[in-house]
Order: sequence, then C-alpha cells, then structure tokens
Amino acid sequence: MDIEITEVVDNKNVREFWFKGELLKTFDRRLYKRHLREIYCLKTKKEILECFSRLEMSLAKGYVYRLLAFKGFMTGELKAKLHERKVSNTVISHVLKECERLGYLDDKRELKLFIEGAKRKGWGPLMIEKKLKQKLKSSGIEVAISREDQMKEIERWVEKKYKGLDFTDLKVKQKIFRFLKGKGFDERLIREQLFAIG
Repeated sequence: MDIEITEVVDNKNVREFWFKGELLKTFDRRLYKRHLREIYCLKTKKEILECFSRLEMSLAKGYVYRLLAFKGFMTGELKAKLHERKVSNTVISHVLKECERLGYLDDKRELKLFIEGAKRKGWGPLMIEKKLKQKLKSSGIEVAISREDQMKEIERWVEKKYKGLDFTDLKVKQKIFRFLKGKGFDERLIREQLFAIG
C-alpha cells in the first residue's frame, strides 16, 4: 500500500502521513479524524498535499472558533494551542489575523479583563504578573497597579480575614504578612499597612 499512517512515539494524538515511503505531513488525529477516509482515496502526492492544505485551513479555523465561542483567549495562547495541534505557521498566522480582523481576538481587551478579574479575586500585582506569565508563557509582562489600589486591597483583606484580632501581637502580624505576600502584594506596602494598624 502506498499510504501509511504511523503514531508518533511521544504523543498519542500525533500521526505521521507517509506516501510511498516519504513523510508528507505530521498532523493531530483529533483535527483530521473525519477526513482520513477522503485522504486515503487520493492517488497522487500532489492531490494529497492539496487536500491537506485545504483541510488544514478550514479545520484550524473551526478549532479556533470553537475555542473562542467558550471564552476569550490571547493571541499567544491560541498560537500555542494551534502549534500543539501541529498546524503550520502560515495557517496559524492567517487564522489569527482573520480573528483579529473580525474582532474575535483582542489582546488588549483580554488583558484588561484578566487583570480586572484578578483584582476582584483580591490578587496583588505580583500574583497577577505571575499568573499572566503562566498564561502566556512569556517573561516581558509588567502589571501596573497603583500604590493606592494596592493599599486599598491590603486594607480590605485585613478587615475581611483578620477583623477582631490583636494587631499588637507580632505573630498575628507575621501571619497577615505571609497571607498578603502569598496573594502577591508588594512587601514594602504590606509592612507599611501593618505598621499603620498597630
């Protein structure tokens, strides 16, 4: 048989498509599972490559649209998801540009929504920055939350979690300090707020 599909050893979802002993395409079976019968019927290398090219664009668009229907993503997140599905760089670029053009993808909007949501959860700027780095797997992000906003959040957490405690007790202050530091607030501002209390 001229066509052979083999499983990649380190990833159970990735397949290699071989035609007459030549590797033509590495693909994610989850994207192409409904189309493999169609590809199997093709007779020439040119037909197979054209079919993969045509299918890749429509399958990548469908995949991205399904993801965006459930929640907002940033460009870097979608790019990583498409790379994981073995979509080519040219198709990724085309699909993401189209999503931006249609207004489905807006990094500034998503960043703003993420930061607002994180603030509502009571996270400090260090925690927000850490979560953003994990979300985007990049390192050049800075989150600017004003000193006043941080002080208000610190005060809110202290009132909410530690109301009625003796703030003259050093152990109580240490406990509060550890909690707020874990929430991602600036250490200097935590100290400043704690010394103002007791």
